Amino acid sequence: RFILLEGIPASLAFFMLAIPYGMTSSYMAIYAEEVGVVSGASLFFTVQAAGLIVSRLLSGKMVDKGYITETISKGIFIALAGVTGEAMLSVVSGWNSVATYVLYYASAFRIGYGFGTIFPAFNTLFINMAPNSRRATANATYLTGWDVGIGAGMLLGGALSLNGYSSSFLFGAILVFAALLYFRGYVARHFE
Repeated sequence: RFILLEGIPASLAFFMLAIPYGMTSSYMAIYAEEVGVVSGASLFFTVQAAGLIVSRLLSGKMVDKGYITETISKGIFIALAGVTGEAMLSVVSGWNSVATYVLYYASAFRIGYGFGTIFPAFNTLFINMAPNSRRATANATYLTGWDVGIGAGMLLGGALSLNGYSSSFLFGAILVFAALLYFRGYVARHFE
């Protein structure tokens, strides 16, 4: 009654994507300080929001044309580039501060664009899996996967940061990659 059983595989993929998003939301400012981004760290979230806005302007048309799984895959791939950039910040900061800032803000834009593409496309995927009488259940399954993933990301990000936050963000990048493989290998076929 409260979970769309057909949506559990997609919810698992969405959960895996939400973990690094929760880490970014909670620990990016601390990580920025750790890698030497001392000014403009709060601008990260403004650039991320700009990426999100741009994605909404461009990706909605693809979903409207029925390219739901393709749009999600594209969004995950772009988000993967962003979270990989986050994980590489500690390496890049050791050799060039300008490159660190460029990577920092480029990662923010890619994360915003990627997740801004993923959110509405996943919502459409869940809604399309449910009969009209179960659309609220589909939304509940979608949002539960997201909320639990963000909470897990906050907890895991802190626990994994004992060796520095770069290990937390590396774990997040690995999760996004695994989510991409899982989505393309199973969830997209299951949906179609």
